[in-house]
Formats: sequence, C-alpha cells, structure tokens
Amino acid sequence: MARLVWSPSPNFEFGVDHVVLYVDGNVPVPWNGVTSIVETKAGNDFEPQYFDGQKYLDISNFPSFQLKMTTLTEPPLFNLVLGMEAIVPGFFLTKQPKTSFGLTYRTNVGSDLGTKIHVVYNLTVKLANVTYGTITETVDPKVKT
Repeated sequence: MARLVWSPSPNFEFGVDHVVLYVDGNVPVPWNGVTSIVETKAGNDFEPQYFDGQKYLDISNFPSFQLKMTTLTEPPLFNLVLGMEAIVPGFFLTKQPKTSFGLTYRTNVGSDLGTKIHVVYNLTVKLANVTYGTITETVDPKVKT
C-alpha cells in the first residue's frame, strides 16, 4: 500500500534582492531600488482539434514570458534600454533605438533552504505611466512599474 509523506518544511520562495542589470557591451551593474518582480506567462492556452465533431487532440500554444518590475530607482545604464542617450550631463536624446537587456536576481527558498538565482535574458522594456505632482511638505516617492 502506498504511503503519503509530507515534507517537514514547505518549499516556497519569498523576497527579491541582488538584482544585476546586463546590457550588451557594458559592464554589469547592481540595481538597487527594485521592490518587486512578478513573472507571468501569457498565452498558455490549448487549441482543441476536432474531426467529424469529435475532439481528438489539444495543441498547446507556447506561452510568452513576461516580467513586471516595480522600482524606486534605476541605474544610469538603464537609459540605454529606454532609448535615451546622454550627450552631455543633464541632456538626453530620447526616442533612440531601445536595447535588449538581461537581469539576474535572487530569491530566498523555504525557511532554511538557501537562495535561488534567476537568470532572465533578451528582455525588452515597456514602461507604465508615471504621474509627477507638485512639491509638498511630505515626500511621496513614485514607484515605477
């Protein structure tokens, strides 16, 4: 007879730290200010195939990987990824060709099981809207996603 055995410590991941940005032709740089990373897979659907009104096969569509980051700051190297090129300090040419980039980041696994390093490459960026308001007595940092 089969016996079920539960693991004494659950295997779960939490937290994100040690984020590193990689842009081709440049030295990798640490990325401070990353508050969250969400990995999703879009388009993971099945397409049923029918013959004479009978379903005989499900074809799986390959999902595309998407990564949503929430940050407070970006390293200056990220301007290349955004299509902004610095000409002189404080002056940028915008709407330049965007560059693909790569990331590595670390998450904690379980209660005492160590860490897991994630390697993501060939990414392109799509920015969310950011609204800036007038200066007041309290500081309200804008989280960028």
